[in-house]
Amino acid sequence: MAKMRLVVFLLMGILLFSAIGLRAEEPKKVDEATTEKTAEEAKKDEEPKVTGAGAIGFYNRYIFRGYEIGKSGFVIQPSLTASYRGFSAGFWANYDTNERNTTSTAFSDPGSNGINEVDLTLSYTYTINKLSLTGGYIYYDLSYAKNTQEFFLTAVLDVFGKPTISAYQDVDS
Repeated sequence: MAKMRLVVFLLMGILLFSAIGLRAEEPKKVDEATTEKTAEEAKKDEEPKVTGAGAIGFYNRYIFRGYEIGKSGFVIQPSLTASYRGFSAGFWANYDTNERNTTSTAFSDPGSNGINEVDLTLSYTYTINKLSLTGGYIYYDLSYAKNTQEFFLTAVLDVFGKPTISAYQDVDS
C-alpha cells in the first residue's frame, strides 16, 4: 500500500508540474508602435488553461467516519489538484506522526508514523450563469479501515454566501 501511495503521489506531482510548465511562456517585448492585441493573441487569451493548486495542512487531529487519527501527535495533509476545461484530478493524503488505534484493528504498529490515507478524486464542473454543478468520484485508500469509493454531486450558487448543497454516496460500505 505504501508503494502505491508513493507512485500515486509522484504521478500527481508530475501531472501538476507538467501541466503548469506547459503553459509557461516567455514574456514578449512590448512594441510601442503596436499596443493593440491581434485577433490571434486575443483568441489565445480566451483559450482554456491548465490550472493547478497545491496545499499542505498541519492539524492536531483528523476524524473520518468515526476514526480519530493523530490524537496523540499531529497530522500533515498535503494535496494537489490539476484542472482543465471543467475536469479536475486531485490527490490528498494524511500523514500521521504518531499512529494509535482507535478501534481494536485499526493499526498494526501503533506509535509509528506514516501515510494512513490517500484520496484520489476525479470530477467535472459545469457552470450555467451563477450555478455550478459538480459531479465526481473519490477513491479512499485507507490503512485503518477497508478501502472504499464514493460518488458525489454538488450544486453551488455564486451569490452572497455561496449557498451549497452536496450529496455523497459510498458504493462499497
